[in-house]
Amino acid sequence: MARREDSLSRTLALSLAAAVVYVVANAAPMLSLKAVGHQASTTVFGGAVQLWNDGQEIVAGLVLFAAVVAPGLQIAVMLAVTLGARPAHRHAGLARCCAITPPPGPGA
Repeated sequence: MARREDSLSRTLALSLAAAVVYVVANAAPMLSLKAVGHQASTTVFGGAVQLWNDGQEIVAGLVLFAAVVAPGLQIAVMLAVTLGARPAHRHAGLARCCAITPPPGPGA
């Protein structure tokens, strides 16, 4: 399968869009509770902090990792690889990194 000529530009554009959406999603209140006339809202990070404060450390860690850390790392790595793969900005470390990373299997 031939590589499209503009595939790096498209990947970079989509990665930048993902970074913007990630920042907006983590800054906006996502969790809301309304009971007995009181309403409270918080972000996913704030919810994880509250879980930690309530003694639910394992759940807080899982929420924080699955909803904040892992997506942020995935976007950051995609941006780093995409920026590093551009012909004008190739870096020797990227070639080493790609050489030790196994290719995705048939189910990836």
